[in-house]
Amino acid sequence: MFLLAALEAQTRTALRGDGRTTIPLVTSNNPENDQGGPTWIKLVAAAAADSASGVSPYGGYRQENRLRQIKKALDRLEVTGRVELGARHFADRYESFVLCREHEDGTGRAPYTVPMREHRLPLPPTLWLRGWIHMLTDSELLLYLALRAHLIAHPELSSGPFVLSRSTRDDYGISKDNYESLRELHEFGLIQLLSDEGRSPDGTMRDFKSVGNGHFHRVAVQETGLDADAGQMVLTGLRTLGKAAGVSRAHP
Repeated sequence: MFLLAALEAQTRTALRGDGRTTIPLVTSNNPENDQGGPTWIKLVAAAAADSASGVSPYGGYRQENRLRQIKKALDRLEVTGRVELGARHFADRYESFVLCREHEDGTGRAPYTVPMREHRLPLPPTLWLRGWIHMLTDSELLLYLALRAHLIAHPELSSGPFVLSRSTRDDYGISKDNYESLRELHEFGLIQLLSDEGRSPDGTMRDFKSVGNGHFHRVAVQETGLDADAGQMVLTGLRTLGKAAGVSRAHP
């Protein structure tokens, strides 16, 4: 949700002095039939079951569930200081929310502004336009962004596969579960993964007594990977990995 809101803020044509989003959450009582301008319920891919049946994601009440997920995402961002919402007793407290950023000294927060070049993590627009922002899980997205940020900080590594050391993983807050997403990113065509056959997905050796330390996973970011259609690549990748392709991966 935050990355979608950041994209909206950076591409906004109608500027407001207070930095509030100009896109409404919903513009009618039936968002699915609304043919007007953009709304957050249209921009965010949130899988929602029909509240009437509890099964189908395409039922007549799905917009209510989708809206509920978006509001929960905004609530989480408010707790972490990434958005500013209206007072809790206001019915429309989620409308015209303010995207926030940390102050440079790490204290307080301020309305989001486009960062200076030296503070940016350049990301191809295809991350959004080809659907990756909706299809990647939180762990996969965190790991992918960390890999790109690491290459920006260490351009000498861009010439070939590199090892993501434990200290580097700690710096980016990459947990064991996040690290295991390397195989998914590889199958989706976003990175090239060169792994030791004797090493488990989490980086540990299967038979340490026999083979010793082995070799670390090495990775290289595929610069054109985001150009492919996310839905097709994720579906194909999950089938290759033997995972349930029908599981929803959309999240606000």
